[in-house]
Amino acid sequence: MEACFWGHLQCVQALIDANAAVDNVDSRGWTALMVACGAGNDQCVSALLNAGADVDTVNDEGWTALISACYWGHPECAHVLVNAHANLELTNRESESALMIACKSPSLSRSQNESDAAKMREKLKLEEWRQRKARCVAALLDGTKP
Repeated sequence: MEACFWGHLQCVQALIDANAAVDNVDSRGWTALMVACGAGNDQCVSALLNAGADVDTVNDEGWTALISACYWGHPECAHVLVNAHANLELTNRESESALMIACKSPSLSRSQNESDAAKMREKLKLEEWRQRKARCVAALLDGTKP
C-alpha cells in the first residue's frame, strides 16, 4: 500500500507480477486501490484495476475508491474508476455518494480524517482544491476525461 500512496508504479507492478493479492485490506479495511485513489496516483489505479482489483470494495467507514478519489479531489482517478464501471450509487456511513462528496465544499471539520484533511489542504491552495472538486463532478456526470 505504501507504493500506491507514493506512486511508485514500478514497485506496484513488480508486486502485481509477483502475484501479490491486490484486494488485501489494512486494519481499517483500506485496499491498495483506495490508497492510490486518495493519493491521486492514477497510473497505480490503472495497474491495480488491470490486475483485477475490485473497484467497489467498501472499507470500515463505508468508503470506496471512488469516494476516496472524490474526497481528496483527484479527478483523474475518478475518471479511471468510472471507466472501470465503479458503482456511482454506493454511499458511505453518512449516506453520501461520490458525487455528493465531490460537490461539497471543503470542510475543515471532517470527523475521523480531520488531521489528514488539514494537512492535505495546507498543501493545496483553496482554489486548486475547488477546481479539482469541479473536475471530479464533471468526470462523474459525463464520463469525460478531466
